[in-house]
Amino acid sequence: MPFEEDFTRTLRQAADLAPDPQMSQLAIGAAGRGRQLRYRRRARLLGGTAALAAVGLAATSFLPGGVTLQPSALPSENISGAFMERTVASLLPPGQVTELKGFGTNDMSHGGPGVSFLFDDGKGTGQVSLSTDRMALPIDQDTMGTECLALDLSEGCTRTVLPDGSILVVMKAREQQPKGARKSIVIATAPTGRQVRLDAFNTVHGSLPLRDEPSLTVEQSTAVVTSEAWAPLFDQLTVPGSGRPTAPGPAPAKILTTIEALLPSGARLERPAVEQRPSGRADFKVTLDGHTSGLVVIVMPKWEGQREMFETTTPDGFSITTGERGMTKGGSGPAVFWDVDVLHPDGTRVLISESNIDANGPQPLAGAEALTMDQLQAIAANPAWRN
Repeated sequence: MPFEEDFTRTLRQAADLAPDPQMSQLAIGAAGRGRQLRYRRRARLLGGTAALAAVGLAATSFLPGGVTLQPSALPSENISGAFMERTVASLLPPGQVTELKGFGTNDMSHGGPGVSFLFDDGKGTGQVSLSTDRMALPIDQDTMGTECLALDLSEGCTRTVLPDGSILVVMKAREQQPKGARKSIVIATAPTGRQVRLDAFNTVHGSLPLRDEPSLTVEQSTAVVTSEAWAPLFDQLTVPGSGRPTAPGPAPAKILTTIEALLPSGARLERPAVEQRPSGRADFKVTLDGHTSGLVVIVMPKWEGQREMFETTTPDGFSITTGERGMTKGGSGPAVFWDVDVLHPDGTRVLISESNIDANGPQPLAGAEALTMDQLQAIAANPAWRN
């Protein structure tokens, strides 16, 4: 699969509660402008749900998820965008639906079909997006979307096991911007691996909030993601067996200990106040020379995938891709996010994403990152990750 999609999905599994203005705008500059355009196009498909981003927030894919990366679903037959539109519309409560756009298997080269729209229940309009995927079995604590994570911007998370064995994760969070923006994420993961995620916002396309809370309540979102109306879609999704780690990732505490030893002299690592659970991923903040950045690190031992997806391969066997992006839609503007993906000679894959953070709030500051791209790359390529 194209690097930018794989990288985005990987980070999504570790940073889902990242802020939405550009949740889905991770464009890896070094991967080439053509790839950026393809990625940005797909990012727009789900209107910001896919997300990657700001590591500063602690990551999350919201994902509640883990870093035993689960492969994305591949369609055996086509589900149309029209099916997605009809299905989601039939599951919504009374209200006005506008800008409804579904994306079927022909539109999505990675992951399952999705749909985005605006919804107004009479109290103001909010953006909504829904994505689907089938997760690799067995479903456990390292399956993305099945655990609550420690997030700086979290306003609460619940994890419930439903009577049929499905895991329902509900997260509420503040957005980095605009001020007052809020989102809710509801993910249902069935024992069979089917997963439906719905993101609801109280904003539209990054505007100022148009209402106090997202336009769909948690109960309404839950009804949508747990509906059997999605069964025809999942009848057509299969799970590939490649492009994922074949060994569990290190515990978050071990990742933090490792990277703390690799930081430049004078750098200070701030550990999250809440214990992080899923293996293979850790989020934290680093301060150096008065600048603070949020970082998310993902470590995947014995990763199976194509080295050709990386931009550069070094003589000593490292495959590397780096990139940076801005806060504006499409990733333009001054860089405030820096991303590094390194595949070690032994198959260990290390991804690091950095975002700078204002000491007075979550607003990123262009040009004020704590660690340079060279420092990030040196950290990701260090052999300590192979221990």
